[in-house]
Amino acid sequence: MRGYVRIGELARRLKCHPQTLLRWEREGRITSLRGPGPGPGARYYSRDEVARILNWRTPRQARESMRRGDEK
Repeated sequence: MRGYVRIGELARRLKCHPQTLLRWEREGRITSLRGPGPGPGARYYSRDEVARILNWRTPRQARESMRRGDEK
């Protein structure tokens, strides 16, 4: 999917485990799209969502922000 980032790529950029992203999604903190991929329902993140997440700067800051409810 053009213009989107797969879950593994985003996890590498954030230096976190993909399961962290899945948990954030379950908690409603981030959103993904499901699309074609090697597995059923591969997850993709839009450029806007990636930019928003990357603005958290580090996984630790993102976790702290989410605990406080600063995002979304």
